[in-house]
Amino acid sequence: MKKFLPVICLVVMLTSCQQISKWRAQWGSASQQTALGIKCEEGIDGFDQDYDEAVKWYQQAADQNYPEAQYRLGLMYQSGHGLPVDDGAAAELFKKAADQDYAPGQYEWAEANYNGKGVTRNFSNAAKAYKQAADNGYPEAQYKLGLMYYHGEGLRTNMVEAVKLFKAAAEKNVAGALYYMGVCLADGLGIKEDKSKAFGYFTKAAEAGDATAMNKLGECYENGNGVLENHAKAFSYYKQAAEKGNVDSYYNLGACYYYGQGTEKNVNKAFKYFQKAAELDVVAAEFYLGVCYFQGEGVKKDEKEAMKWLNKAAGEGDLDAIQFLGELETYKKRLDAWNNGGLIDLDEEERQKQREERERRMEMETVVRTDY
Repeated sequence: MKKFLPVICLVVMLTSCQQISKWRAQWGSASQQTALGIKCEEGIDGFDQDYDEAVKWYQQAADQNYPEAQYRLGLMYQSGHGLPVDDGAAAELFKKAADQDYAPGQYEWAEANYNGKGVTRNFSNAAKAYKQAADNGYPEAQYKLGLMYYHGEGLRTNMVEAVKLFKAAAEKNVAGALYYMGVCLADGLGIKEDKSKAFGYFTKAAEAGDATAMNKLGECYENGNGVLENHAKAFSYYKQAAEKGNVDSYYNLGACYYYGQGTEKNVNKAFKYFQKAAELDVVAAEFYLGVCYFQGEGVKKDEKEAMKWLNKAAGEGDLDAIQFLGELETYKKRLDAWNNGGLIDLDEEERQKQREERERRMEMETVVRTDY
């Protein structure tokens, strides 16, 4: 019996603590009710996870206009935990919390306006709420407000202000902010260009789990931007990004396999990645997919399918696809002429294109000589 005594005491203590917590919430303040709701929602401090019970306590505190409870009850409506999904009800609760200067509520109210979730989409209202939360030191709001300045959504484009906000959020390890600090430093947007520092930010963003940053690190290693060129590391980062679903990395991986860069050449794998990226509208991948079909690389040769993808890429402005189709047309004309017993005489339009291309190259050579 003695050996079971500590266990029995522990059970009694936990039961007593739970009961005391409920008594305090029942007769206590909104903050105590909210605290009990959190314990029920998360299943901590000896409480079983119970969303219905959490909703009950959040609702009691929210009815007393307690902002944290309003915010948490809004999240329950949004997720459908303990309540039917209702984005409108969630947005209304976020707005109530935001009006009391509660930063998480301000952020969620901004998100609702930005995404049109439960309210009519309104970038101006979103920017205002993000700013309120950002001024209260909420890092995710600093990042999102920075994006609005960066893209000019609901605000006039302002790269200096965007960088200021990205930097503040990056200091709190917000992955997206770390990535965009890297972008701004790499391209000299709102801050002096520094590819080495950009590489450092991309590395931190990748370590924080940002797939876009992983792909960008691959590009840095591939092209020697801010770091020594290393194709094996480029391939490794492209692979990590692809495993997290980054679309651009599908194309980059395809190119690595196609040319045997950073890994062994494998046209079968190259085709699969080009196909995956092309089906997600990556234009460069559409071109390479067309080439694979045209040349029978990694897939059975299919000129009809090849022309479909090549024309799609060309229609979206891919210069490689445009050039490929132009050269293919010229080749076909020459072949037809040869089959008819003679060589083709390029028409005047084609000759003019050739003259313009020669003049363009001469101008480029002149510029290069002048620069040096």
